[in-house]
Amino acid sequence: RPAYDQRFMRVGLFFEGLADASDGYGQFHISPSGAPAYEKRFKWVGHFCQSLAQAQDDTGYFHIKPDGTPAYEWRGLRNGPFNQQSLAWAEIREIIEGKKRITRILIDNQGEIISKI
Repeated sequence: RPAYDQRFMRVGLFFEGLADASDGYGQFHISPSGAPAYEKRFKWVGHFCQSLAQAQDDTGYFHIKPDGTPAYEWRGLRNGPFNQQSLAWAEIREIIEGKKRITRILIDNQGEIISKI
């Protein structure tokens, strides 16, 4: 017997009570009952770690809360999951001395830059 009645194109592993899943409209997270945690669909989502998950939409990469809302406003080129210290890396585009550069930064769970790495 299936764990839930809904059918998905793909379902990942459960982390912090939610699993990443995809249907014909995009990626999102589901509960153990198969119910979507939120309505929004993303281009891509990662698993939850420290109550935040990686996500990508048309504007770039960022982190979301369990309800699917952004943890902060800005978007990056790529990002990583949060670690045990509630820190994650992200890549952003900067203009330094008139030239576009990709910079890797370390952020906290509010999206504040802790350092450039």
